[in-house]
Amino acid sequence: MHQTTVVIPEPASFVPQESREPPPPSYNEILR
Repeated sequence: MHQTTVVIPEPASFVPQESREPPPPSYNEILR
């Protein structure tokens, strides 16, 4: 029962947002 479960839903919410609109070039640099 760690706090890992709380971290999973956080990034999951970012996945649909990126699919909806194309990520800017600056965002790609942060991921790299």
